[in-house]
Amino acid sequence: MAQLLLPPIAESLLIQFWSLSKTRVEAATPNDRGEVPVEPLASALYDRVLDGLHLVARHAATGLLDALLQWRKENLNLAARSGAEPVILRKRLAVETVFLEASVRLVDGDSSGLSERQADALERLAFDWILNAEKYVEPKFAELVRAREKVARLCGVLLGSLSVTRLTPISARFFQELEARLRVDATPARQELLQLCEGMRWLRLPVSTNAEVAAATDFLVRMHPLRHVAPVRKSQVQHALCEALAAVLASAVRQDLPWSVSGDLEPAVAAAWFAAVAAVRAEIGLWTARQSKHAAVGYPLLTALVCLEDDAGFAAHSDALVDALHRQLRDKLLRTAVLGCLVSMVRTHLLRHAGAAPQGQTDAWLARATRPVLAQLRKANLQFAEQQDAVVELCTTVAAREPNFGVGMVAELLAGEPTAWDAVGVGLRALRGVLLAAPARAGKPGGHEPKAALLEMVRRGEAPLGALGVAALAPRLGHALARVLQACAGLFGAYRITSPPRVLAELLPKERAAGLPVLAAALECVPFLLPEHWDGAHLAAELPGYTVHADATVRAAAAEALLRCMRALPELRNELLLAATDLLARLPDDLPDALRDALVLVSSLAHEWDALLEEDARAGRHEARPATLRLDLASLQGAAAAFLCAAEPDVRRAALGLLAELRSLHTSLAAAADGEGLSTEPGAYLMNVFEEAGRDIVRRCYWDFGRWSDTWRAWRTPADDAAPGPSLDMQDLMLRSGGAHDAVRWTRCVAEALKLAALLCPGAVQATYANITIRIQALAARDVTGRTVLAELPGDARRLDLARAYSAAACACAAPASGAAGGLPPRELFRVLLSTIRAGPETLAALAVAALGGCHADHLEALAEELTPLSQEFSGERAKSARGRTRREDVRLAAAQVSRLAAEGLPPGALRTSAALRAHFLVFLDDTRGLLASGAHENFLEVAVLRYCLCVVARVVAQELPGDGPSALSLQRRRELFDLTSTWAEEGTAGGRPRGEVARAVAAARMRAKDAEATRATEAEITEAAEYVATAALAATAALLHGPSLDADAKRSSRRAYAWIDRLLQSEPAAGAWRPARGASRDATACAALHNLLSSNPDALAVCLDQCYAASAPVARAYFQVLAEVYASRVELAVPAHVLVSLVLYKVVDENAEVREDALQLLSVLDARIWSGSAAQAPHADGAKAAELPVGEEPAIVVGGIRDTYRHLQLQLSDKLAREHPELSEALCVEVMLRQLDSASAQALRHQVLTCLAPWMRNLTFAPRWEGSWSEQLLRYLWYVTWQHVEALPAEVEALWTTAAANTRNIVPVLDYLISKCTHGEDDLLVQYLEVSKRISVYLARTSAQQTVDHLAYEIAQMLHAPGDPPPRAPPGDELYEFRHERAPAVRRGSQPVAALPDRPHHARSASNPSTASHFRRMGEMLKSAASARSELSASSSFTSSHNDLAGRAPSPGRSPPSRRHSASRLPAAVGRGALGRPEVALCLLAEVAYEHDEPFRAHLPLLLHAMLVALDAREPLVAGHARAVVSHLLHALAARHVAPVTPGAPLTGAAAQVARTLRALQAGRGRRLWAPEDASLADPRPPSAAALGALVLAALRPHASAETCAALVAALAACAASGTSAALDHAAEVMLTLQAMVEGMPPGRLVLFPQLVLASLAVLCTPYVLLFRLSLGLASKVLARIDLTDSAAQDVLLACAAPAAPTEPRSGSPARRRNVAGGQEVGSWPLGAELLGAPSLLAVQQLLVRGLFKPETELLTVEVMAQVARQLACAGERPHSTLVAAWAAPGGGGAAALAEVLGDMHAQLALSLAALLPWLALHFRHSAHTPLAALCILAHARACSAVGLPELATALCLLNAEATDALSDLLEAICTPFCRAFFPRYGLCALQRWMDVLARGGPESQAPALLLLRAAFRAPGLDLGAAAAAAPPALFAPAAALLGGGLGGEGF
Repeated sequence: MAQLLLPPIAESLLIQFWSLSKTRVEAATPNDRGEVPVEPLASALYDRVLDGLHLVARHAATGLLDALLQWRKENLNLAARSGAEPVILRKRLAVETVFLEASVRLVDGDSSGLSERQADALERLAFDWILNAEKYVEPKFAELVRAREKVARLCGVLLGSLSVTRLTPISARFFQELEARLRVDATPARQELLQLCEGMRWLRLPVSTNAEVAAATDFLVRMHPLRHVAPVRKSQVQHALCEALAAVLASAVRQDLPWSVSGDLEPAVAAAWFAAVAAVRAEIGLWTARQSKHAAVGYPLLTALVCLEDDAGFAAHSDALVDALHRQLRDKLLRTAVLGCLVSMVRTHLLRHAGAAPQGQTDAWLARATRPVLAQLRKANLQFAEQQDAVVELCTTVAAREPNFGVGMVAELLAGEPTAWDAVGVGLRALRGVLLAAPARAGKPGGHEPKAALLEMVRRGEAPLGALGVAALAPRLGHALARVLQACAGLFGAYRITSPPRVLAELLPKERAAGLPVLAAALECVPFLLPEHWDGAHLAAELPGYTVHADATVRAAAAEALLRCMRALPELRNELLLAATDLLARLPDDLPDALRDALVLVSSLAHEWDALLEEDARAGRHEARPATLRLDLASLQGAAAAFLCAAEPDVRRAALGLLAELRSLHTSLAAAADGEGLSTEPGAYLMNVFEEAGRDIVRRCYWDFGRWSDTWRAWRTPADDAAPGPSLDMQDLMLRSGGAHDAVRWTRCVAEALKLAALLCPGAVQATYANITIRIQALAARDVTGRTVLAELPGDARRLDLARAYSAAACACAAPASGAAGGLPPRELFRVLLSTIRAGPETLAALAVAALGGCHADHLEALAEELTPLSQEFSGERAKSARGRTRREDVRLAAAQVSRLAAEGLPPGALRTSAALRAHFLVFLDDTRGLLASGAHENFLEVAVLRYCLCVVARVVAQELPGDGPSALSLQRRRELFDLTSTWAEEGTAGGRPRGEVARAVAAARMRAKDAEATRATEAEITEAAEYVATAALAATAALLHGPSLDADAKRSSRRAYAWIDRLLQSEPAAGAWRPARGASRDATACAALHNLLSSNPDALAVCLDQCYAASAPVARAYFQVLAEVYASRVELAVPAHVLVSLVLYKVVDENAEVREDALQLLSVLDARIWSGSAAQAPHADGAKAAELPVGEEPAIVVGGIRDTYRHLQLQLSDKLAREHPELSEALCVEVMLRQLDSASAQALRHQVLTCLAPWMRNLTFAPRWEGSWSEQLLRYLWYVTWQHVEALPAEVEALWTTAAANTRNIVPVLDYLISKCTHGEDDLLVQYLEVSKRISVYLARTSAQQTVDHLAYEIAQMLHAPGDPPPRAPPGDELYEFRHERAPAVRRGSQPVAALPDRPHHARSASNPSTASHFRRMGEMLKSAASARSELSASSSFTSSHNDLAGRAPSPGRSPPSRRHSASRLPAAVGRGALGRPEVALCLLAEVAYEHDEPFRAHLPLLLHAMLVALDAREPLVAGHARAVVSHLLHALAARHVAPVTPGAPLTGAAAQVARTLRALQAGRGRRLWAPEDASLADPRPPSAAALGALVLAALRPHASAETCAALVAALAACAASGTSAALDHAAEVMLTLQAMVEGMPPGRLVLFPQLVLASLAVLCTPYVLLFRLSLGLASKVLARIDLTDSAAQDVLLACAAPAAPTEPRSGSPARRRNVAGGQEVGSWPLGAELLGAPSLLAVQQLLVRGLFKPETELLTVEVMAQVARQLACAGERPHSTLVAAWAAPGGGGAAALAEVLGDMHAQLALSLAALLPWLALHFRHSAHTPLAALCILAHARACSAVGLPELATALCLLNAEATDALSDLLEAICTPFCRAFFPRYGLCALQRWMDVLARGGPESQAPALLLLRAAFRAPGLDLGAAAAAAPPALFAPAAALLGGGLGGEGF
């Protein structure tokens, strides 16, 4: 649309007009009958826009009209393309209608004028439509006729508006068209002529100026109807012209123009006008009188002409015309027109003569003119509305000029018979018109609102009739009005609205029905004129009753009267509102429309009052009387709130609107009272509750219904429903009525709102209760038993909704115990509902249950008392219900549901304060639990309901009654309920019990169901019930943990509560089986349970802390979040600061953002509680005080969202805390390390935790004596963390050690711990231990290389310079007992022992088995005596054969061993490894350090090279390998680097070449020994025999060791020994091989659990058979390699196992165990051997071993075992003493004394061992295949000598090495000197015996060393042989004497 230059306001209006007009055009359809179907609001807005255009037209009419013309053009073009012809025509008509309506407003009145072009266009358009409307819209389109007529009428109106300024051109066009059609004799032309005349009816004659009067005169002359004669039907045209002319002159007649302005006109102009009027009047008068057919159109025109004449003409013709008109009243057809003519005549007469003529003359003329009219009216001849309207106008016209006469006319009409309805009705209407004219008469015109002005007069107390000067007539009129009202009330005043509403006039007789408009008219006079019987309060009592009258007109009139009374009668406003609400309360519920209208009316009254107060405030008027400001708010709100329970949304909306209006009104009243200085009651508004809490109430109550309402209410939201949106509030829900549960939802919301409102406005809630209970009584009835129950009308869903809503709302109200006026007391209400449950139908019983369950808290005790009889009826008669089930079961379920709902509604603390409620719910729990346990209910759904109710009540009671006080839920009850409810969910039991129950129930339902659909429905219902029960059970179980722990010890994580919680956290619900509507998630339930448990049991804190580091992420997260929450809320919960800081550092890098936030929150709580404020001086967990921090708020910490950011935060946080709280470092590091060991966290998390520990490690200083302190604990944890995580996190682990090593004071403690760790570690893990320790040593050396090397070198030095105790003196004499190598007589049992051990405490043996020692003793004796038995063994298998025989005999190659036991001697003997000492461990640790460092080693190079060369020959391959590595690394670091050629690529020469060759040689060894290894086999290491293969298989299988197996094998060995047969001995060999395999496959640490294996290996050593002896040696070798006999635990076990059988035997420290020898010295005995073998005179275990040296089959094995025993001796001297063993041993004995009890006296062992081994060692220490074994043996004995305090002997022994170049004799002399000094004379005899045995039994190669030893011994300075040797028989030295005489003598001596 083109842009036009218009004012902004005009443009804005045009835009709105275009938008609205487009809507109207688009909405127009052919079927709308001319009325466009638009919304009322849109229509009102359209009218306002037109008004705006009318106003703007004063300044911009031309521009606006151009815009309208352009709009018309464009829209007509659009309409032409609309489709079918009817649609096109209707759109065109709509466009024309809109255009014409706007154009009329633009040109009407005082517009700015139009251009000639615009005016001409409008005239053409108007005439075009007037003349051609039927052509444009043909009559065949009947549905468009009204729209066409509307366009034609608007065209006439437009011409009338234009005629004010353009009368001449319009009249010219009119007459032109008229003359053109008068001459045409055709029907279309005549029709157009009639249409043209009809269009001229709206012309207006301007007669204010001379020109206008002249133009009007010309128009009148030309318009003369008789001048226009048609050729056919001329009367028809003349009649049309008469009607048009009368309509045109009507406006001038009403204004008495131009006579009233004739004085301002030129006389000639005025005379011409009056002459023209007289001429036309004369002709029309004659024409009218000529024929009666002209009367209908002639008299109106004649009357108008008479009224337009001058005074003389009017006076001359008025009386005659009035008389003629009176005569015409007789004609029924003319009465309407005649009455109009009379009104015009009376008006004109009064305008010209009122006040000018005498009063009597005027009254006489008026009486003459009006009396016939009133007579006709009283005769009921004027029954048409137009006629009665004319009479009313007549009366008001007279009253306006002559009030006395006019009001008298009205009084006369009212004074007649009240049932003369026409006269009374007209009189009442006339009276109202007269009253409305009073303000204008009083000089207070109301403009367009005379009613408002009249009401203002009444409000101010002014009488309207007084303003008219007829106040004396007021009582008469009031009496007449009262008569009318009373008559109407008696006839049909009691008729009330019905449902459905019917037209009362159709029900009444016709004569009575005519009175209904009269009643309405009478009410319309109130309060302008009050009936005399409606004074004061009577008006308020009676008037509202008519608002519910059966007649709609009466209702509307009464409502309007009430509104007028609210404005006009301020003192009655409160009474009027109360009366209206009382009437509202009496309306029945089956009239919803009446209820809605009544509510709207009351809202209107309140709104009117509020608007009046606002008007008064704006106008500055104030009501100073308190009565005008009084409002009974509580009663009014109660009446309105009661209708919120209505079933119809419209009624609810009206009620809610009334509450809003009441709130606004009371607020305004309070403001007005404050302005007047008056006080009013404070307002508490129900509407506030609905608005402010409505959304929350809807959210909570939207799903609060049904069996599972508790779960639905808590876990379902309105968004779960498909119907509402997420922002549903009460007003939205109120309007819903189509859903299945909308009524129930609204009921719950109203009840909940009333509960809340009872706290804010109790008076209103009590009034609501009274109104609702009154309506409940209307819904109740008595049953056959006489009980009052809610009555049911089958099929009446609306009544059911009402009963539900009223019952729920009434129970939710807080009413006084006695009830309210007219209502039921609460107890009576409960009884009605309980009776309904007992005897009512199922639907009513269900709503009664819901209502009682929602009872207000104030009435719960009363409800509990009323429920008690109901519960007692459970055991009554089993009456059958309609469904076939027992009524008792229904009632029980209903009672359970009531208890459940009531429990959910309990306010906090109610159970603690009310004993009655507490008792009720506890009884319910006990009864229901017992009922469920009894299995009385077979129906699964019923059981599910009972379970659900029990769970809900248990949850509430457990939450409300925690603790262990007298009012708390007892521990026993909670435990029983916990055990019960925890099994109703899948997580409660691992057996799947709930699934099984559901499966059985579904199976039973399938058997009962008749069709598939019913089966599916039942299955779904059962499954759903099980899910809801499980949800409630989980919640109840969690709540039951709120209180003292269900278990005796809350610290144990394996208890039932923790197990249940962990199952919840780790459970994974089945896909699709869990929805949010079904309750809390498993995680949330577990967290709630854990919160309850921890809040009530601080002892559970330790378990929660441990679980915070659990491997399962859900478990760890839940425990941590609960712990943080509880710690923040419980100030009394004490947790060490370092524990929380460790936890925070661990969790601040968690993947879960919530966990990170909680960690920071926990840290802030910790800071506020311990380090800040008053808590800054609180004692720390370890007794120290926390650091003093300034009081104040810490800056907020924000956690990033990506891993890098929160990891960086962790490092910053750790560094800050470590600086601020260094006192936590030790404890925190221990805590973190321990958690890292126990935790199974992800690698990334370990990385972060280990990284953040570095700041704390900087604060640490390990104690030099770290044993038993935090240092040991932390070092142990650090070591194991390194072991576990160093491969995955090498940098982080290294950072920890290097940080600790930065403090150089930590180097020595750390290295000392590493050495101790490897020396005391398990043998099978030694390699791994060393690997970890070597890594740590490297880390330390990288930080402090010199200190690390220094300490390791110091430790290695102990390998060569270990100090020992001073050597004890050897006992003299020859009474030492030992086994001879030849067969010897049995030892006498009565012989005295040569030595004894100190007494051991009795308690050390208290745990031993008294039969163990005797068992092994008997086995040893049997083995010794078995030599006399015949055996299949060869002669060489016995120790009785000579050495020469053994040496000269070879096995037969063709003879195969018959069995495994014969070939066992050929099996290779496995050489076991002993435990490493501290020097060896230090050597191993130094290997990798030497690889990285060089210069720190220079100071220790001689020592290290010496030690490494010694270690290269070690029996332990691990030590030798590390020694090789150390040598290689040292050579490379200190030699190869420094002697390398300067020029790259140059050949190596000199020292460089030598170093390179050495390194290559060491590397080429690939771990092999530098010397030939010792042959561990006796003959063939791998014989191809089957038996040997079987032994290998057996060894590979490694049979599992157990107590039963070991006991069985030892018993078998004893049985074989007892038999003594050769077969038995063969079986003994089998058993020995089995024991060897078992020991070989046993971990080292477990051997101490089987001491019988150790004792068996010792007991069998006494056998005389080589095979068994060799097997025993093999077993002993494996045992010694796997057990540390220096360990106190191993010693205690062995000694306890070998304790004496009877307590009467002498103790080890008794005199019987000691023997004096030469010199008075004591020789210690071997207690274990004495107990084990029954030989008290045994000195040591070596006495059993030495004979193995004389058999080639056992020689090497014996040497190895003796070396192992020596290593044990060495370790005993180096090992810290055991408290238990020290207490058993003699004072000062220590570990050596303890070992003496196990193996014999240490000096005796060394003396016997060296004496027996020196000849063999002299042969093999160099240049022999057995040199490695000899080296190991020498090293072991040297260490043993050092350990027992014989360093000189140890050094001498070391001379026997492969590199020695001295003569053998020199070497032996160097050894014998310290040997004799150490063991002579104490053990001199033993040594001499050993050497003599070698001389007697050994070969020539061994005899020479023996002789050399004898010679060296006798040459030893200060040799003292002692008394024993001196007393020895000469036969002792016979072998020496024999040899001295032979060849050897010459060589040796």
